[in-house]
Amino acid sequence: MKRVRFLADRGDGNCSKRRQVKRACDSCRNGKRKCCHLTNGTTAQGDGETPLTAITSLENGPGNIQPQEAASPYGSTPSPPASSSPYAAPFAGPSSIHSLLVYAAPTGLEMDIARGLPISRLRRPSFQDIKAPPSERRPGVAPGYLPMVVRAILPYLEIECLQVLPAREDLDALITIFKQEVHPILPLVDFAPRVFADVIDRENPATIVLRQAICLAACKNVSARRYLNLPKSEDGALSRHTPREFADRLFGVLKIALDIGLVDDKLELIQVLALMTFHSYGPDGDDEVARLCGQAVHYAYSIGLHYPSQAKYQISEARRVELLCSLFVLDKIIATVTGRPTNLRGSEIYLPAQDEDIFEALSPGLRLAFRLSQMLDRVLDLYRPQRRSETVREECLWEASWLEFDDLAREYEIEAMHPSLQACLELLYHTIGVLSYRTTPILAIQNDDSEDLSPPVTQISKLKQSYCAQRIFCLLGLEISMFPFVPYASSLSLTVALRNLQHATLVSSKMMAKDEVERQLRVLEGLAEIYSHAESAGVVGRKILQTQQPVTTIIPFASLPSCAVQCGPLYDANGACVPPAAPQTNENTYDNCFCAYDTLQPFKQGTSGVCDNACAGDNAGISSIQSWFTSFCNEAAAATTASTSATSSGTSSSDSGSNGNGGGDWLSTHWKWVIMIVIIVVGIAGIWVGACIWRRKYLKKKDRMYELGKGLPSNVAINTQGNLVGPGARDSSYSNNQGMFMSGSGSGSGSAGYNEKPKKERKKWTVTQRT
Repeated sequence: MKRVRFLADRGDGNCSKRRQVKRACDSCRNGKRKCCHLTNGTTAQGDGETPLTAITSLENGPGNIQPQEAASPYGSTPSPPASSSPYAAPFAGPSSIHSLLVYAAPTGLEMDIARGLPISRLRRPSFQDIKAPPSERRPGVAPGYLPMVVRAILPYLEIECLQVLPAREDLDALITIFKQEVHPILPLVDFAPRVFADVIDRENPATIVLRQAICLAACKNVSARRYLNLPKSEDGALSRHTPREFADRLFGVLKIALDIGLVDDKLELIQVLALMTFHSYGPDGDDEVARLCGQAVHYAYSIGLHYPSQAKYQISEARRVELLCSLFVLDKIIATVTGRPTNLRGSEIYLPAQDEDIFEALSPGLRLAFRLSQMLDRVLDLYRPQRRSETVREECLWEASWLEFDDLAREYEIEAMHPSLQACLELLYHTIGVLSYRTTPILAIQNDDSEDLSPPVTQISKLKQSYCAQRIFCLLGLEISMFPFVPYASSLSLTVALRNLQHATLVSSKMMAKDEVERQLRVLEGLAEIYSHAESAGVVGRKILQTQQPVTTIIPFASLPSCAVQCGPLYDANGACVPPAAPQTNENTYDNCFCAYDTLQPFKQGTSGVCDNACAGDNAGISSIQSWFTSFCNEAAAATTASTSATSSGTSSSDSGSNGNGGGDWLSTHWKWVIMIVIIVVGIAGIWVGACIWRRKYLKKKDRMYELGKGLPSNVAINTQGNLVGPGARDSSYSNNQGMFMSGSGSGSGSAGYNEKPKKERKKWTVTQRT
C-alpha cells in the first residue's frame, strides 16, 4: 500500500509539530551568517568556546537531537554503562521450563543464548511493535503501521483483520472440534448469546473475532490438521498451513483487532483474551501470554465477576461461576508455564461451595480441573520468591489428603468423557506430581559435601516424581486434547530424565537414562510443529545431552520389543564390553565381546535362559530378541573374518613386494619408465618433422596462387595483357611469353621467350633457410 505522508510528518514516526526557527540577530543578518547567538547577543557557550548551533536540520527531527549537556558545578556525571550485549533473555520464573532445565544443566553451560532477544523488544510496549525492524517485529504487525496514521488506516486494518477467516466448512469443523476437545474442560465461550446466534456480519466484528479466537484454540488438535486453510493476503486463495503457521497468523490478526478496538464488550473481550493464551509464538511469547491472561482477569474484575451476579451485569450466576472457574484454572496453568505470579486468588473471589447446586451443575471436566488447579496453586508455593538459602534446598509438597487420579476420576464422574479429555486431565495431575518435588540445582549438589540427611518423605517424593514423569511420557503417546500445558508437561518429563542421567553412576544405569532422554526428546520433536516451546525445550535438552560423556550402546533398544528394556543380562554384557569397563578399541572388538559373554550364550541354542523373567508370557518378544542376537553375532563374526583375511593378504603382499625389491638389475625394474621416455622423444621428433614439411608445402602453394592472380590484395589487379599492376605488385612480364594463358609472339628482343626451367639440383635442405 502506498505510504501516506502528512505535512507534519518527517518520516520518523514522530507527530510533533515542526520547530519554529528564531530570528537571527542583526549582525548575523548583515553578514549573512548562521546565527549562533542568544537574544542578548552573547554566544551560547561563552567566549573562547565553540558556539552551539541553534538551528537543527528538520530532516533529523526533534527526536534525533542530541543536545550537549551543560557543565555541572559538581563535576561530570558519569553516564550509565552500556549493555555488553545487544540481546538479553526474558525473565524466567522458577517453575518455568527454562529454569528447570538450567537446574539440570552442568556447571558453566550457557543456556540464555537460545532465548536472546533485543533489549528494545523486552522493554517496548505492545503498541510500539510497529516501530521495530522486520527482524524484531512480532507476528501480525505489518510494516508501515505508524501510530500517527492509525485513524487514517483504521478501515484498512479492519478489512485486513476481518477477512482472515477459514472457509465456512472449515470454520464449522474447527468450532465442532473446539466444543469436543476444549469446551468440556474450559467452557470459556458462551455459545448462547447473539454473537453466535447471528450470522457472520462485518457490521458486528465480534462475530468474526470470537470465531477467530476459537479457531486459534482448536487448531492445535490432531483432528484439526486438514481444516487449517486461510486465504492468502495477495489473491485471497485458500492455502494449507501447519498448526504453528495457522496459529501465528490468527494470533497476529487478533492482536491487531484488539488494539484497534473491534471488540468493545468486556465479556466478549474476556473470552477472546483467554483463548489467545492458548498460543505462544516464541521466546518472548510467555510475556505476551501472561499479559493477555492478566488482561482477561483485569476485565473480569472490572465487571465484578468476583462478586455474586447482579441484575445489572446481565449474566446469570451459573454462567458467572462457570466463567470464573475457567479463568481460575487457566490463570494457574499460565502462571505455572510462564513462571509468573498468579492473578486470581481464592481469597479474593467469591465462589459457591463445591457441594452447592450451582457448582454441582458444572461440567465434570471443569470441576475436576478446578480441583487440580487448587492443588497446583498449593504446589506453586515451592516456586514463589524465597530467601537464597532456601532455593538450594530439597523440598516437597504433597498433602496426604490428595487422592490418586483414579479416585478423583471416580469422585467427579469423568468416565463418560472422551478418552482424549481424560488423558488431558490425567496429564495435568501428573504434571502437578512432578512439580511437587523441587530438586536442588546440579551446582548445589556438586558443592554440598555434607551427608544426605533428607527424610524418608523426600525419598518418596523422588520416586513419585519419577513415576509421574513416566506416566507423562506414556500419556503423550496417546490421543490427547491439546492445552497450553501439554508441551510444558513433556519438558518436565525431560528434566527428570536428564537429572537421572546426571546422577547415574553405573554404566547400565547411564545407558537406560540416556535411552530415556532420547525418547523424551523424540516426543518433544514431535510436538515442535505445534508448539514453539517444545522446539526450544528440545534444542536445550539436546544441548545438555551432548555435554554428557559418551556411552557406547550395542543393543538397539528402539528397534527391539519393549520387554528388552527389562532384560538385565543384556545390560550386563553391554556394560562389561564397552568403556570404561573395557579398554578403548574398535567396534568389532566390542561386538565380539558382547557375543561371547557367558550369560548370553543360551541365545545361540534357543530362546530360554536369558530374558525369561523380563519377557514372561511374551514369546514373540523373546523370539525377536533371540533372532536379533543371532543375526548380530553372525554379522560380527563375518566382519571379523573379513578384517582378518584382509590383514593377512595385505601382510603377504607387502612381504612379497619387499622380497622382489631385493633382486634383478636396474632395467628389469624400470623398463616401463624407459619405454615411456622413448615414446615421448619419438613423438616430439615426429611432430617437429611433420610441421616443417607442412610449412614447405604451404609456402610453395602460396607462391603459385600469387602468380595465378588468386588471393591478391585489394590494391593489386591484372591488366588486359595479364600483368600485375598496383602498389606492391611483383614483376610479371613473363606472363606474355609462351606457355602462359595469354598468347604472345614468342620471339623478339623485348621478350624473354619461354624456356624450360632447368632441373634443380638436389641440395641439402636447411630448416632455417627459405627454399
